Amino acid sequence: MALAAVSAAKELGKLEDLVIVGFDRNPGNLKSIAAGVQTADIKQDNTKLGQESVKAIVGVIKGEEVEAFTPIGGILITAENVANFM
Repeated sequence: MALAAVSAAKELGKLEDLVIVGFDRNPGNLKSIAAGVQTADIKQDNTKLGQESVKAIVGVIKGEEVEAFTPIGGILITAENVANFM
């Protein structure tokens, strides 16, 4: 979706007026960030997601009360750190 927003903004001559942020480390988004076209991307923290899921599953198996919702923060990918994710 972010790449479509970039394309539409370019076509309308509005790219410089917008902050466009994608989601989930799409390779096209990373290339767009590296090229200075897209502002950022949010990547899920898969390691923490897995860790928290296993904790909850083990808790359920043990009969413990587990949280109904566990927030997992995202990782912001920008021009400064995009090379680490490519």
